[in-house]
Amino acid sequence: MKIRVMILLVMLTVAAAANAMSDSPEERNRQHLILEEAISPGDANVGMVVTYPGEIYHWTAEDIFKTMDTVKRAGIKVSHLYYMWNEIEKKNGKYSWDELDFNLKVLSDRGIRASIVIKLIDTANMGQLPGDLSFRSFESESLRKRFKSFLVALLDRYKGQLDYVWIGNEIDGYFEKHRDQMKGFIGFYDEVYRGLKKKHPAVKVGTIFTFHDARNNNLFDIIREIGKKGDLIGFSFYPQTIKGATPADTGKFFNEMVSLSGKLNKNFVIAETGWSSVGLNGSESNQANFIRELFSAYRNSKSKVDFLGLFVLYDFPDSINSALADSYGMGGHKEFVQFQGSLGLAHNDGREKAGWKAMQEEMKKFK
Repeated sequence: MKIRVMILLVMLTVAAAANAMSDSPEERNRQHLILEEAISPGDANVGMVVTYPGEIYHWTAEDIFKTMDTVKRAGIKVSHLYYMWNEIEKKNGKYSWDELDFNLKVLSDRGIRASIVIKLIDTANMGQLPGDLSFRSFESESLRKRFKSFLVALLDRYKGQLDYVWIGNEIDGYFEKHRDQMKGFIGFYDEVYRGLKKKHPAVKVGTIFTFHDARNNNLFDIIREIGKKGDLIGFSFYPQTIKGATPADTGKFFNEMVSLSGKLNKNFVIAETGWSSVGLNGSESNQANFIRELFSAYRNSKSKVDFLGLFVLYDFPDSINSALADSYGMGGHKEFVQFQGSLGLAHNDGREKAGWKAMQEEMKKFK
């Protein structure tokens, strides 16, 4: 089962453009998470994909600011963002920066660092390219040149604001079906990497794999081969989708990631991880136990992990959750829809879950 990150839910300017709140009972009863006191997590680097309470079409700038203030007070240091290439570069050299300008200003105003994925590969598929490009091969010199120029322009504009750039998301899902393209991609990846590091040596560059799917489908060879390149390894990590797994297995899986990246002489990032409160052995107690096990494993191996990213803050609204499940053929899978829609640390109406409390308790343990 593939866990695909939905870009719709991290586009902050969609919310900024929505000026009026709904007067529906659901919106009137909606609340925001609060913290009694700010948490100082010491040297822990915890990230998050941030979502907001209520329906996406009623998110406002106030919702963004209030939520990001809470995220900052909760000790979150990194915000993980996702973009398709064509959402920023429309055609050759013509960039649309407004959305990302807004996103990064919200973060920088709060001292939250940014991690950005450009979904050149999006799980099992090629991502969307600028309108004047079509994909033929990773060996294409024009593709390599354009993508490198695009990322250099991105880092030139946001110098000092982007700590991590990821080339592709959950790419093992693609190369499981296209192993003949791996050699070309490795050359592409290495050429782009070297071009970026020459001009922006401080930015960490990598690509993101799944852990759960790679483990389920025996794809660690893809990670070992492609993972030789780049500064570090990125993982999405949903142990709930590993057959028979319980929250108690989290430490074991974490150690496997430590071993896998260690053999490549690299640190790793868990770009997104979670345990749902409904579906696939999900419950609020299991979610809270997972958070405790996850943070315990992180504390034991913190020097090996650049940041630990949680997915997500608030549950997806039902309308978006259903549409997203339909978009990749899982709409009829009730348990998956429940799982996908309940990964948040809080309900969509703003009520906290046990996982939110567990995260606060764990964050306070860092010195």
